[in-house]
Amino acid sequence: MNPLDSTKPRDEESHSHSAGTAEPEHFAVVGLVGGIGSGKSAVSGWAGERLQIHAIDADKIGHQVLTEPEVIQQLTRRFGEQILDADGKILRPELGRLVWGDDPEHQQARKDLEAISHPAIRQEIQRRIARAKQSGDCGVFLDAAVMLESGWSRVCDRIVFVDTPAEIRQQRVEQTRGWSAEQWRAREESQWSTEKKRDRADFVVDNSGSVDQAGQQLLSYCKSEFGWQTSAKNPS
Repeated sequence: MNPLDSTKPRDEESHSHSAGTAEPEHFAVVGLVGGIGSGKSAVSGWAGERLQIHAIDADKIGHQVLTEPEVIQQLTRRFGEQILDADGKILRPELGRLVWGDDPEHQQARKDLEAISHPAIRQEIQRRIARAKQSGDCGVFLDAAVMLESGWSRVCDRIVFVDTPAEIRQQRVEQTRGWSAEQWRAREESQWSTEKKRDRADFVVDNSGSVDQAGQQLLSYCKSEFGWQTSAKNPS
């Protein structure tokens, strides 16, 4: 059983929700999706600081999972010791070289990587959501590159699409991650199209301008939808 299925699934095929605004301080999980380099982390971070709620970055959890001995052992068994450095740690660039691509071999390798790493990522996401709820937070932002593809959207009460022009996204990953245009396109093509992601979203944030403008859109949406309030320390 998928560890995330313990919460009520969100109907991904339907965008209709009950009328009216939720009760104030209603705990909710807001999932953020978008193309690679769309600025999801920056936008959710801006709004999260003002709401004083936790943002869960599934990509960072994925990096953390790659340090777990059991995961390293399974990956080495599947891909060989070429993915390890001299200290026995995963060489992420080498692993990426094996899994990113459109041909059948790369696609199968990526599926195998996900089969090994995703269960551990799911468990950690679920643990952090539970911890946020127990601490009295009003909610969390869940930022995951493969939110919809992996089924992690089932734990989300709403899905927000961060809309950023492709040329801005490509420039951003070239500057911040050192990716070539080919690397960016290869990873984009391994995910759902931005059109499909946008179609599944409940709300769209325009991030073609400043992060302040985009963050304010997300903040206003969450206030309206869930009755969340900004922190007195950082009002907006």
